[in-house]
Amino acid sequence: MATLVFNASPLIYLSKVSLIEHIKELPEKKYIPQSVYDEVVTKGKELGVADAFKVDKLIRENVIKIKSPSDDGFTKHLLENPKIHCADAEVLSLAKELHAIALMDDEESRAMADLERIPNHGTIYLLFCFLRKAIITKEEFIDKLNEMIREGWRCSTELYTKIIKALDSF
Repeated sequence: MATLVFNASPLIYLSKVSLIEHIKELPEKKYIPQSVYDEVVTKGKELGVADAFKVDKLIRENVIKIKSPSDDGFTKHLLENPKIHCADAEVLSLAKELHAIALMDDEESRAMADLERIPNHGTIYLLFCFLRKAIITKEEFIDKLNEMIREGWRCSTELYTKIIKALDSF
């Protein structure tokens, strides 16, 4: 059972489509670095965004734990790439340290994870986890995917087609 390290976008979009509470049902340990907390919860609360309060609740319930990576050198190495932001670098660094899966949607960050051989997936991986555990149905999966897109989650037509085809195996 792998550990999960979340970046901001999976937390935000699962919150926007009212699925964030279901991460409680996943048996893996769940972490975020302080920079993701600051981005999602601190800034979100300042803006009055409901997602921030949902994520903060999970942190207060110890479903998600805040942990900063201990290897500053590796984090700095990742930040040498100008397309990698601080939170992305900390997620990748923490995932490497914990032998965890980095959950992030940003293509540049996922490419860096691949380069550094850090297992990674995006928000869709979590939807499939929910589907596998019968937390949501195929119909709910499609509804939530479409709702995420309406909320601003970026998805190419090609990726959307791959996701829908992958649903055939369920």
